[in-house]
Amino acid sequence: MSDLALPNPAGLWPTPPVAAPPSEPQRWVWVAMDPADRQARLRELGEWVDWLRTTFELHNKITHCWYRHSAVVEHLTALYAGWTRT
Repeated sequence: MSDLALPNPAGLWPTPPVAAPPSEPQRWVWVAMDPADRQARLRELGEWVDWLRTTFELHNKITHCWYRHSAVVEHLTALYAGWTRT
């Protein structure tokens, strides 16, 4: 039986794209934000919190008025910042 010449497996995969340089992490310090930035960031956080509540069925744990409680906002902000950096 003759030896079969197998191609180099590395040649079977496409060349990965060149990675963009890492961007500077966003700062989430609510008191340091101007009102327009604060509103945009709160909207961004709110979209993620809606996803989190729906995906993990946290409707009874994270109530619909979460944004009115500064301690809850700070905790969810920390979770979101960690989630986006992961």
